[in-house]
Amino acid sequence: GRFRTALGDDSPARKITFAATSCLGGVNPEWGSLSHVAGRLPDFFLLLGDTVYADGSYTTAEYRSEWSYALAKPSLRDVCAQSSLIATWDDHEVENNWLLGVSVTEEQYANAVAEFRSAIPMRVGPGGSGLWRKLSWGSVLDIFVLDSRGERDIGNIISGEQLDWAVSEIGASTARFKLVLCSVHLTDHKSVMGSVEAEDRWQGFPHQRVPLIEALEAAEGVLVVTGDMHF
Repeated sequence: GRFRTALGDDSPARKITFAATSCLGGVNPEWGSLSHVAGRLPDFFLLLGDTVYADGSYTTAEYRSEWSYALAKPSLRDVCAQSSLIATWDDHEVENNWLLGVSVTEEQYANAVAEFRSAIPMRVGPGGSGLWRKLSWGSVLDIFVLDSRGERDIGNIISGEQLDWAVSEIGASTARFKLVLCSVHLTDHKSVMGSVEAEDRWQGFPHQRVPLIEALEAAEGVLVVTGDMHF
């Protein structure tokens, strides 16, 4: 396989290309379009959640089986062989619409996290779930990976610690471009969908969405890339 290293702080600027997907599921179980993406040789590839649908799993063996099934697909193997991966998760990596301590136990959560990290090794972030983190390509690009699932509770889509981190780091970034990754939509779909399923995206948590939006609007060169809604 191959991957292209990130730019260092003193590296000359160059064009950076990336691709993304989410919600692989079983509707098109071979995911053939991913092989075409691999042929474009992106600098990195984003997995924005629901890479596996492991609903009903509990043990490490059960979660490992779901990841083995997905990573054995020739199309996803093509992507893994031609690019570095940057991944976050949504609900189906653990259980549909899960909340820790409500519909998922600590043991089940630990098993799911362990197999996620085994399947897609990644740097551990500064706090909470360890999935939210920042990756940099010199002065050209900062990538902010959010975790809008692993720290969710009845009243918040992310922890206060993660929100404070995101607002502070985005505001402090001097990179030409800021890429913000999230598994669920940040857009307010009220004019199209009203409040239908708003609690499963940022729209349902305005007390956290507003300060994040304000931080993004105050920054320059921001692109938000999200998954989840299948269209």
